[in-house]
Amino acid sequence: MKKEPIIIFVFLLFPVFCIHGWEFSWKLSTNEILRVKSFVKQNIYTNNSFVKYVEILNKASIDVKSESISGGKRYYGIEGKFYVFSKDYLYDREFKLEETFLSKYLLEESGRMVISKEHLMPVTRDVPVFVKRNIDLGEEWTYQGKEVHKIGFAEIYDVVEVTFKVHYKFSEITNIDNYQVAVLDIKYGFANAFDRAKVVRYLAGSSETKYYWNISEGKPLFMRESYFFNAIYNNGVSVVYSGTSEGTLEVIRKLEREKEKEILSSLTNVFKNQESVEITKGESEINVSVQDIVFDFNSYKVKQEFVSVLSNFAISLKNYKELDIIVEGHTDDIGSEKYNLELSEARAREVAKILVELGVDPSKVSYIGYGEKKPKVPNNSPENRAKNRRVEIKLIWGK
Repeated sequence: MKKEPIIIFVFLLFPVFCIHGWEFSWKLSTNEILRVKSFVKQNIYTNNSFVKYVEILNKASIDVKSESISGGKRYYGIEGKFYVFSKDYLYDREFKLEETFLSKYLLEESGRMVISKEHLMPVTRDVPVFVKRNIDLGEEWTYQGKEVHKIGFAEIYDVVEVTFKVHYKFSEITNIDNYQVAVLDIKYGFANAFDRAKVVRYLAGSSETKYYWNISEGKPLFMRESYFFNAIYNNGVSVVYSGTSEGTLEVIRKLEREKEKEILSSLTNVFKNQESVEITKGESEINVSVQDIVFDFNSYKVKQEFVSVLSNFAISLKNYKELDIIVEGHTDDIGSEKYNLELSEARAREVAKILVELGVDPSKVSYIGYGEKKPKVPNNSPENRAKNRRVEIKLIWGK
């Protein structure tokens, strides 16, 4: 089985203190990018036998596009990009990018989502949702939630929706790092059969989460979750996924022109003597494209003279904590598709590994190999093929 069901929670709550209890509602700004990150430790069992332990990193960049009021309720127009990464916990510090999803939805100030079914992310919808009144410490409430899962295999899978009742409790007020923090206990469970699905016959699960909100700053701090899911497939195989997840939220300002110029200037200085490097700017990312002359022929090992360049690059990256880094490997069309994919992934992974070894935060760095699937130019000449043999380092700001 290629992919496991993973939940990404979007927790962007802004609690407002009131005289009698607290009123919880969403308050966002169109000048903000909100990044959700969750680190998942998951055990997988098939037919009651342990299969493997995996570590997964989920990242979501939430771009607040608009703010409006309808029917007395405030809504935010959201566009999100969701990444799913994994790694071999025994050998790797850097994560491999597995999947990328785009999403677009309206977020009501209570937390309820208006989202079409074709968007798979966020997996969990309408969790959390708040009642529109002041909530006292110790108070409990319930609301309907749902999850949408892509579950199955590489080429054949189901997209299933499950609904459940979510139980909430405003359990405590505490102090963390000199901030006043509200703690919420969130629990739910479900069991659903799917008569018409191609792959999955039955899905059941449960989740218990503690959410922490910084009342002093009006921003969430983090969440901790434990979960258990059981999928029974049409071939009779039963797979259990159980584990824990810890999530954080960081709020950054959208890339300002002066900051953008500063980053580009720093990168230009780092690569000023490297003819093989091309730096381009997109709407929400900066791309550093490096031709494969930094590698020996048919090798993924970076030449020593370029390691020193990457060292200066890593020093530069440390000054910009807002940036996430995805290293992409690309090849031309000479050789088998399988070989090209493996070589491109090995080269991207090696560059990511070096950046981590040079001190870049491992949670900021990931890699993926595309082989010959994304040529920069047509593979119709030796010169063009040379341009397609490359590693691209994408510096992502927000989305």
